[in-house]
Amino acid sequence: RRPPRSTPSNSSAASDVYKRQAIGTINSTDVKYANFTLYANYPSINYLRCTADSDYDSANGTTILTVTVKDITKPTITLNAPENGTYDTDGIVDFYYTPYDNVNLSSCSLYINGQKNQTNYAISNGVQNSFFGLSFEDGTYNWSVWCNDTSGNFNSSETWIFGIDTLTPLISFGEGTEANGSRFERDWIYVNVSVIEANEANITFRLYNETGLVNSTTFTTPVREINWTGLDVGNYSYNVTVFDKSG
Repeated sequence: RRPPRSTPSNSSAASDVYKRQAIGTINSTDVKYANFTLYANYPSINYLRCTADSDYDSANGTTILTVTVKDITKPTITLNAPENGTYDTDGIVDFYYTPYDNVNLSSCSLYINGQKNQTNYAISNGVQNSFFGLSFEDGTYNWSVWCNDTSGNFNSSETWIFGIDTLTPLISFGEGTEANGSRFERDWIYVNVSVIEANEANITFRLYNETGLVNSTTFTTPVREINWTGLDVGNYSYNVTVFDKSG
């Protein structure tokens, strides 16, 4: 009597053409079960066929099982622009990001301050994608991008912050500052200013005489006054410059 033989094989369907490959054979008269290991590196649906035959017709049999290989890898998303902590000066912002997935991306969504803003379903994998021409009022915002793939895996990017500042700083000379064209017999000049600017970066006081710059002092804190002392006799002029964080 010929011993029973169990021959499993796997096959994948593609245009009704099946690729068959034997993954193991057992020749035994007393085997009750057998273990086989299948390795897969790409999501797919496969068919596993196990055939047992013997010299006895009643002992022959075939079983076909479906084996699904799932994708469990999440997409990755890299933010490109606007860069974290930067400012925009016209209120119109384009967002750039690079998504990647090991299989296929399904969609990517832009989130502003934690709320979904819009979704892109035409994603280019592994290259820079974008959301164009969004309008914002002056203020500070955060943004991130969420993506999911065709297997249902999803992931989010980092969260970056950007600011909108469309207003020019307003500066006016304040109390204690002498009127333009004043003349005094003393060796000091005092200047005080008022500034309207929500996102101030720095303020610079400059003093000039008839030959050029005498002193330039910059503060990164909201200083509003300066007193230049020990000055020689002569004609002096001064100005004050404020830069905001948008430059």
